[in-house]
Amino acid sequence: MKLTERLGILASIARAKRALRLAPGGRPLLASQAHDLSLDDFGRMDDPALAAVWLGHATVLTHLGGKWVLIDPVFSKRVGPRIGPVIQFGPRRLFDSPVEIHELPPIDFILISHAHFDHLDSRSLEVLKSRKTSVITALRTRSLIPRGYRQVVELDWDQSLTIENVTFRAVEPRHWGARWYIDRHRGYNSYLVSSPTISCLLAADTAHTRTYDRLADEVPDLALGVFGIGAYDPWTHQHATPEEAWDMFSVCGARHLMPMHHSTFILSNEPIDEPLRRLYAVAGPEQAARIVGVEPGEIWTSAPSPGERGMGVSAAGRAV
Repeated sequence: MKLTERLGILASIARAKRALRLAPGGRPLLASQAHDLSLDDFGRMDDPALAAVWLGHATVLTHLGGKWVLIDPVFSKRVGPRIGPVIQFGPRRLFDSPVEIHELPPIDFILISHAHFDHLDSRSLEVLKSRKTSVITALRTRSLIPRGYRQVVELDWDQSLTIENVTFRAVEPRHWGARWYIDRHRGYNSYLVSSPTISCLLAADTAHTRTYDRLADEVPDLALGVFGIGAYDPWTHQHATPEEAWDMFSVCGARHLMPMHHSTFILSNEPIDEPLRRLYAVAGPEQAARIVGVEPGEIWTSAPSPGERGMGVSAAGRAV
């Protein structure tokens, strides 16, 4: 990383700290709207064909085909290298997850997009391990997954795996997969997750790419696209801008967009609230309703029929 980039990130951290002092409760305005999730909330996610909730950064919990699917679980207070059980380096989380890791419903599948510390959190994976949970991950990352899961399966781009009525297909993003910079042989994936009646695209980290365009013809039941919208300054070659995320979403055929990879950790130079502001600006008033799940813990559910619009429901039961 260049010195100018390091100085820019330090300046961003200073700006964010000033914003925290001004925000209600000492937290970013977005985080102050977080909804704590409960067992009752997860119960409401059981009925629709597809339900999803953003838990912060790139962590999204979905329910489809009767199965719980958790992508890139990160529940640690920091993301980065760890020395021993106590010392950890890296950015600190700006707001707590809307659910504690031990309060999650029984997870059937965990998807790991790539090995970066803010996506593959060893401590979270250690807590989540269960002989009833399968892990699907990118090529050459199996060795980073703790032992104790039902199975760990690596998928290459365009490979598919069907387990108990849910199909996982790895899609090529525009990113990179190294954990320590020198191990660039590791893979990196987006995932298309499908039940017999509905699909969800979990794009994970990606710069602007035309890879997802073909999904509009291949996946007619694509209800939700989950796209990253932050950490683009100065890394647009690795992370899409909000405008680029909207473009990829608009072309891929998904009906709704759930933004992620923003407002949780300071990883780049842009102001903490800029990604969401720019996303709503590019969507415009007429399309803004297609953006869902922007508050941590805000549950989005698919419409009961193809002709109806999906609905967001906060943990308090408020339709949004």
